[in-house]
Amino acid sequence: MTKKIVLLGSGETAPTMVKVHRSIFNELIQPHKAIMLDTPFGFQANAEEISAKAADYFRISINEKIDTASLKNFEKASAYEIERFRELVASSNYIFAGPGSPTYALRQWLKVDLASLLAKKLQSDFAIVFSSAAVLTLGRYTIPVYEIYKVGEDPRLHDGLDFLAAIGLNVLVIPHYNNQEGGSHDTRYCYMGKDRLPILESQMEATTSILGIDEHTGLIIDLEIDEVTVVGIGTITIRRHGKSSSYPSGETFSFNDFKALLSGENSYDFADIVSSDKKTIVTSHDQDATTSPLHTSLVELEEEFNTSYSEKNASRALDAILKIEDVLEQWRADTLQSDDFDFGRSLLRSCIARLGEWLEIGSVDKKSVIAPFVEILIELRKTFRDERRFSDADFLRDSLTKAGIEVQDQSSGTYWTLITG
Repeated sequence: MTKKIVLLGSGETAPTMVKVHRSIFNELIQPHKAIMLDTPFGFQANAEEISAKAADYFRISINEKIDTASLKNFEKASAYEIERFRELVASSNYIFAGPGSPTYALRQWLKVDLASLLAKKLQSDFAIVFSSAAVLTLGRYTIPVYEIYKVGEDPRLHDGLDFLAAIGLNVLVIPHYNNQEGGSHDTRYCYMGKDRLPILESQMEATTSILGIDEHTGLIIDLEIDEVTVVGIGTITIRRHGKSSSYPSGETFSFNDFKALLSGENSYDFADIVSSDKKTIVTSHDQDATTSPLHTSLVELEEEFNTSYSEKNASRALDAILKIEDVLEQWRADTLQSDDFDFGRSLLRSCIARLGEWLEIGSVDKKSVIAPFVEILIELRKTFRDERRFSDADFLRDSLTKAGIEVQDQSSGTYWTLITG
């Protein structure tokens, strides 16, 4: 039997999480009945498109079918639609939710008591996989991200579903913990930044901890074997009273040890540096943000193209362009709405345009091609000059000029260049 709660910081439909999804499906009892909750993004005009992209991701990348359990708006839903939503949650063994607005999702989910529906799954074969906005709703509190970051409202907390209390966790889960989309301004801690985070923290009960999860990183809570594992490419952070301890991907705890870390009962909870054979835990108030894996891949391919272009290597330049297209296709189903995909499309267009210019003028270095022939003529001209056959030497020089080759006689020798324009 599988009993897993999976908390993801982001990347729920990205290549970085394919292995995580596959491993969970492989452990679930057959037949799989997987659903995606569309509520967090139900207010968006492109909600159907987001659902379709997620379904494509699971079908193509995970080789699994996932249906949509739809509850876009409780007030507008019919009695049948509401009961159908409840029934799908109750009868499915893989429950997935991701991007959108946590406060919007809560307004709908509280009315169907989603926390109780999920808690009933704890005794059966199940996997609950929440990410991004959805994972923000699972703890004691949630952050109204849109209202604070986009609208400019004062930092404040809302009550969450508190579903994680059912397994003894008193937390505020913060995804996108290392976000850096803001560039010139701090967008860590799910767009809150270091100035807002302490304000939010001051509004929590003293017994509540912050569980921060980096982008493209997750925490698998396996209740069947009482084990907690960090997966993905980043770290998770446990923050209590302004102090933080971070744990990298691959770190594994017993469930009791993990709860002790969250509650502050563990003896090495906030030591300055704690080392073991598996980890180094560094306590800090501020962590460096990292670029997304998509952005990193695109930058590397941009450099590959630039190098190939400067070296006049047409095949390698074309290969870099194809790789850029492949990477964008792999990330096409990602529901995270960031600037990285736009950057990738812009990069692809730029490389194609530069390749077009290159084709117009030719990718081959003309000088290197004609150099052996020109050097022979330059040497012959020197012979003519040495033999004082100046008219013949001038004839060769004039002929080269008409061919677009300028010959310059200097004290150090004779040099030639291609005439441009």
